Amino acid sequence: MPTREQAGVYTGVLHFLKAAKSAKSDDAAIVNAEMRRLPVDKFGREAHIEQNGRVTYDLSVYRVKSPSESRQPWDYYERIATVPAAMAFRPAAASGCNTTASQ
Repeated sequence: MPTREQAGVYTGVLHFLKAAKSAKSDDAAIVNAEMRRLPVDKFGREAHIEQNGRVTYDLSVYRVKSPSESRQPWDYYERIATVPAAMAFRPAAASGCNTTASQ
């Protein structure tokens, strides 16, 4: 089972490749702009790259299942709540990062 970090790298690389294909370019500035324009596919859940570079997405809250609740290998967690991205992350304008400069 991949780790959270491995899944994050996969998501980032796939998003870069989709943006390069969509932009029909491998120029860093052009692909960067396209990456910020396109929604990020985070394993079927949408995420976005803000103008300050932060990726925002809904956060899931999980609880660990008891052994008797697990039905198959890797069945350890149950999603019990979702925190919307707007509540989970500070707005880009309040981040202290320059959001108007060319990234």
